[in-house]
Amino acid sequence: IKRAIANSGYLEAVTFSFMDEQISKLLSPNVIKIKNPISADLDVMRPSNIPNLLVAVNQNKSKMISSGKIFEVGPIFDETLEDKQVNVATGIGYGNTSGNNWNSPKKDFDVFAIKSDLMKILQSLNAPIGNLNYEAINNKVFHPGKSSSLRIGKNIIANFGELNPILLKLLDISNTVVAFEIFTETLAQFQNYYLQMLL
Repeated sequence: IKRAIANSGYLEAVTFSFMDEQISKLLSPNVIKIKNPISADLDVMRPSNIPNLLVAVNQNKSKMISSGKIFEVGPIFDETLEDKQVNVATGIGYGNTSGNNWNSPKKDFDVFAIKSDLMKILQSLNAPIGNLNYEAINNKVFHPGKSSSLRIGKNIIANFGELNPILLKLLDISNTVVAFEIFTETLAQFQNYYLQMLL
């Protein structure tokens, strides 16, 4: 899956599996606290990869990198999850879709751009694109009305859309950021199922 995402122009990031409890409470009421955190602002296990990638966006902007696409594949943690964790491939895009190329038209990342990337990635992973159903997302990570989950039956394969302005403001980000999440273990079940049907 990393190769599929990288082939769509995303650069891999590796961040801590920990984060600030104050930010995590916005995302989930069921965070897993760390008994002996390595620092005061890394005191819970992350319930999403997105906040840590947003921190990377701020670091990039401080280096005058105003556009980009980055991703991370790794576990997220929550008390309500089976085994307390699940593996998620997360990508975010911000700024101009063509980066800093002066010769390209200036078009900022939006819902359609991130959806296009997500669909290309899912298609390259032999996901059953034609069987996906769209459903509105209602959480504090994604922007209500500008985001959607992709489901097969009751199973969520992926989420995509603009990020919630409340989350962006909390992390001192003023511009629009879009993201996708692919739930790799759920996707693998349907990859195997539809592959068997084709054989």
